[in-house]
Amino acid sequence: MHRGHGREYTSFESFHHQIEHSQEKTALYYRLRVKNSLFRKGFEHYISFVRSDESKLVLAEENVSVSLTCTNRELPLSLRVGDINQLSTDSPSFATFRNITRPSVPLYPVLDGGLHWSLLSNMSLNYMSLLDKDALKQILHTYDFPSLHNRQSARASQKKLDAIQRIETQPIDRLFRGLPVRGLQTTLWLEQGAFSSEGELYLFSTVLARFFSLYASVNAFHLLKVINLDNQECYEWPVQTGQHALM
Repeated sequence: MHRGHGREYTSFESFHHQIEHSQEKTALYYRLRVKNSLFRKGFEHYISFVRSDESKLVLAEENVSVSLTCTNRELPLSLRVGDINQLSTDSPSFATFRNITRPSVPLYPVLDGGLHWSLLSNMSLNYMSLLDKDALKQILHTYDFPSLHNRQSARASQKKLDAIQRIETQPIDRLFRGLPVRGLQTTLWLEQGAFSSEGELYLFSTVLARFFSLYASVNAFHLLKVINLDNQECYEWPVQTGQHALM
C-alpha cells in the first residue's frame, strides 16, 4: 500500500511483469529466494520487491500484505497414536476420531539444481526408457525423495531397485469398443528376496503399473506383467489408460 493506493506485485516466474513492461505500464513483481538456514534445521525465505519506477520511489514507504502458508516444522513428530482427536470447525458434531498411526516424517524440499534438471528431463517420457532396466532404475530413483533425507530409506529403496532383474517392453494391439488400439506391454522380472513379503512386491508393482501409464499417450494404453523369480508367479494388472499428453 503506497499513500492509500493499492499495488499488486506478481511473481517473477509468472513473467506478467514483462507483459506490462512491453505495454509501457509500470512493472511490479516480487522474487522469492530460499536458502538453507545457518541457525536451525530447515530453510530461510527472502522476498524482494522490484519496481520499474524505483527511481521515483526511493524515499517512499510501503506497507506490504503477504499471504503465507506456514507450518510448525517438526512439531507434529511429538504427536503419538490417538493424540489427534480434537474437533475442528468443519468436523461433524456426532463423529469421534483419532489417529491410528504417528504422523510421517516431514521431507524438506531439495535445493540442489541437479535434481531439478533430472525432474525436467523426465517430463519428456518416452518408450525407449522402458527398454533398459538401468534407465528405469535411474528414473525411479529420481522420484525417491525420502532417500535424500534418510540413509535407511535409501538402502531399502536401492534394494528394491536392485530386485529388477529384467525388463521387456513391446507394442501390442487390443480391441476397445470394436476399434483396434495400439499400446505397450511391459514385463518385469523381480526377485522377491528384496521385499519383506510377496504382498510388498505386489504393492511395489501396483505403483509401477500406474507409473508406466505415463509413458502411453492419451489415445493408447499400457499393460504391466510382473514375474516373481522366487516362485515363478505371474501377476497381471488391468489395462491402464495412457496419461502422457501428445505435444
